[in-house]
Amino acid sequence: MPNRHTLKAYEHAMTMAVGCGKTANMLPRVEQFALASQLRRAGYSAVLNIAEGAARGSIKQQLQYYGIARSSIHESEVILELAVKMGYLHQKQIELLQLQCDEAARTLFGYMLSLESQLAAASRLKGARAATALIVGLVTYLIATIR
Repeated sequence: MPNRHTLKAYEHAMTMAVGCGKTANMLPRVEQFALASQLRRAGYSAVLNIAEGAARGSIKQQLQYYGIARSSIHESEVILELAVKMGYLHQKQIELLQLQCDEAARTLFGYMLSLESQLAAASRLKGARAATALIVGLVTYLIATIR
């Protein structure tokens, strides 16, 4: 089980979440309970789900939480795009945050691929062990029946 503080994805998502919170404060008052709130929740959700996933015991559980975090990162990106298209923010104002979102998403995705590879390898090993046990069982049965 990894320590969240050693995960690059956690560090990047934390930076992104802080940026989402600050950027949400830049949105107009009319959007404080809508778009701004959604941006905060999406940013916070990303880093919180990475932290929760890192605390889980199994790779499957970790991947589930990391998948939710990844979706939250993408949601943050869409909210930023929407804020620009609605004229609330200028592209220049969100460029750094967009780069932080991209970095968090790429880092997390790479880590998820690594975990999926570990899971597949463990599954193959489990299958090989089961096949070996079956063969040993058959050989033992055959030896016992021949005698």
